[in-house]
Amino acid sequence: MPSKSDEIIEEEPLKPSEKLYSWSQTDDQITISFQVLKSFKARDATIDIRKDSIIVQIHNEDTPRIKGRLFTSIDKYESMWQVETESKTKKRIVTIHIEKLNTIPWPLVIRSGLGGENDIEGMDHQSQYLCGSFYQSEVGDYQKAFKYFESAANLGNTSAQMKLAAFYELGKKESQSIIVDQDLKKAIYWHTKAAEADNPEACYIVGTAYQQGTHFLEKSYSTALKWLERCLESTPDLAEVANNIYVATCFQIGLMKLEGGYGIEEDSEGAIKYWKMSAYYKHSQSLYNLGVLYLNKIGKDHNIVKAIRLIQEAIALDSTLDIPAQLQQLTPEQLEQVNAMVESNLKENPDLGDKLSLESMLTPPPSAQTTLKNRKPSNEGKDQDTTSGKSSPDQTKVRRKKKKSTKRHHNSSSQSTLNSTNNKLIMATGLLTLAGISAFVMYRVFKNKN
Repeated sequence: MPSKSDEIIEEEPLKPSEKLYSWSQTDDQITISFQVLKSFKARDATIDIRKDSIIVQIHNEDTPRIKGRLFTSIDKYESMWQVETESKTKKRIVTIHIEKLNTIPWPLVIRSGLGGENDIEGMDHQSQYLCGSFYQSEVGDYQKAFKYFESAANLGNTSAQMKLAAFYELGKKESQSIIVDQDLKKAIYWHTKAAEADNPEACYIVGTAYQQGTHFLEKSYSTALKWLERCLESTPDLAEVANNIYVATCFQIGLMKLEGGYGIEEDSEGAIKYWKMSAYYKHSQSLYNLGVLYLNKIGKDHNIVKAIRLIQEAIALDSTLDIPAQLQQLTPEQLEQVNAMVESNLKENPDLGDKLSLESMLTPPPSAQTTLKNRKPSNEGKDQDTTSGKSSPDQTKVRRKKKKSTKRHHNSSSQSTLNSTNNKLIMATGLLTLAGISAFVMYRVFKNKN
């Protein structure tokens, strides 16, 4: 009967990114570290340290964690390894201490495969990727660097896969360090390979490619959502370690859920849920869109005070955002007065913010009333969707491209004032459209061009 210590402990396998080694050095020592399963014991690995090479093989894994010729000869008798559990993270870590024979700094741990200087296949994929980076950035041998990246990518190294994807995305016209022509099919192929290994950046890029129907992919919101939701699940602390990817992913999911189509149902509550997640990190477009929805009484917790504050905060963060149609004739000072008026009433009636609407609070001045009579209602425009209250894509683009001078014109066209007798704001009312809700692509933001 097996003892408790021999019982098999079921646990989640490590992700590819968790298996990679890291290293550091001092004048007299090289230190290599990598993560293993919590159930790992010293007998579960074979670590062969020789004077000019090293092989690290975890017994239940198909390929070595580390394999190849060391940068230079070492003192193998003084070298050792150990396994311990980190007190804070509870991760099981193997640490290898390699004793150097001199104080010369090492640019790499592994310089080649066991077969010699030209042996690329005889190395582990992490060492291949590091060699590729070395030849690209330090030596300037781009042909050799590409060979290392390609070999590492084929062995499943996500960093190398992302590197190849970037090369094919941009093409050699963009940089002398790229030796291949632009090929968007190959770019999305390698992005997808990295995404399948739960690389969050790759998941985002593949998701937005399906969202917009680029890279020869058929436009599909259902497939896009699959990849973008996987992006959010790929890393437990994604919002902290890759905040730009987290925020952009939440925003794009919100856009698709609000619009619907291409394999998914329209879901305004779902859009609000994800925009709240990105708005928490002060994403201006998410704040703005939440405010617009609340102003239109969309969402379970819509509230006019929240709406105005969200829109104000968004415009303060991004001055290129347009003031919504219902608020275009108000100055920032007048908006503050609206807040003050509503808050004073909320003290007497806490539920008032959920019941108020601009129409109940505001009345148009005589000049605005005259103007409204002589113009078509805003919901009769050719590019207006009268059933949803949303702008057509073309109309949205026009609104997004308005210059600041245009906004100043709207603000100064009617010098509205507060009526101190009835506390009602004077302005022209109109149908509010979802201006400013548009997708954006972030390929070049995330690409590593090195």
